[in-house]
Amino acid sequence: MMKNIKAFVCGTLLLSMGLIPYGCSDDDKNTSLAGNDILSFSIEGIDTEAVIDTDNKSISYVLSDIPENYREITPVFTLSEGAWASVNEDEVVSGVTPVNFSTPVTFKITASNGDRAYWDVSLSNTDYTIAWGLGAWLTEEKSNEGVDPEGCYLDQQNTGDYADRNCGPAVGAMAVIWYGSPMEEMTVEWARSYRYFSYYSSSSTDLSWYPGDVRDFINFCSRGGSPAYLEEIPSEKYLDNTEEEMKEKFPVQVKAHIDAGELVIVCLSMSYISKNETGDSETRVDKYYSGTMGHFLLIKGYKVVDGELFFECNDPWGLGLTYEDGTPVGANRYYRAEELALSGNHNYYAVIVQPKV
Repeated sequence: MMKNIKAFVCGTLLLSMGLIPYGCSDDDKNTSLAGNDILSFSIEGIDTEAVIDTDNKSISYVLSDIPENYREITPVFTLSEGAWASVNEDEVVSGVTPVNFSTPVTFKITASNGDRAYWDVSLSNTDYTIAWGLGAWLTEEKSNEGVDPEGCYLDQQNTGDYADRNCGPAVGAMAVIWYGSPMEEMTVEWARSYRYFSYYSSSSTDLSWYPGDVRDFINFCSRGGSPAYLEEIPSEKYLDNTEEEMKEKFPVQVKAHIDAGELVIVCLSMSYISKNETGDSETRVDKYYSGTMGHFLLIKGYKVVDGELFFECNDPWGLGLTYEDGTPVGANRYYRAEELALSGNHNYYAVIVQPKV
């Protein structure tokens, strides 16, 4: 009995002195693991591989088809040993927890030692709409490119003495190139020489073109055809429409013309259009300048992304800017349909341009 008591006391003393190993050594090791990476990422039943950028802590996953419900997609992933994942502070278990991927999602990966890393995970059915600022899920699109394989975009910058007023001549010249120019090289300067002062202004010295001037120029260049005509668009200021009706009717009206293979040229105040404040020079949504002047835009297509309609526009106020790939920033710029719908409060006539038959 005395031996057992001595053994108990001795063992207790050794334990308290840290001389006898105690507890689970594996758990002790796990609490020191610092890994907080996503090692693999997939969607069950889909063969596409995710692109994992460990340096930038980002994952992009392009699906060939849109899932039935992209607001409830269950990802399958592996993490660094001992780490766990959460979204908005809710734990996400691989193969178990559905995640709303209607927009890019930030996964917080917490290592067993408490270190955290934040991973941006984006799912989309294109490889560009997120980068362009449009959104993730493209459901509908159309673009009328015209007859010139090099496109029809023209920048009004550096186009002579009236460059600041040359948005009308610029969209007119673009429409002529789109339709099929009678000239080897159609320029904004040549368009301006057709009509220095507006035929439709109350002032005989008004350098700004009106929709009628744009229509006249396009028809003049069409070699006997008359592809361009004026059409009323909804207006609260000039016609009997509410703002809600403008936002409802304008997108339907313009989209129908685009679907018919036509162009729509609008004259609006750029104060209606949001300015892109992301700081990312590669995004292609919203205007890229601060101006709020009256201005012409040429609408040549559209995309519906995440349920929102964007019209594809050639904006002649290009400022000589280009994207990294050399594309002019003003070409194929995407403006929101609900904002463009307010165009009718600046001028309630749009120019419709039909393709050459």
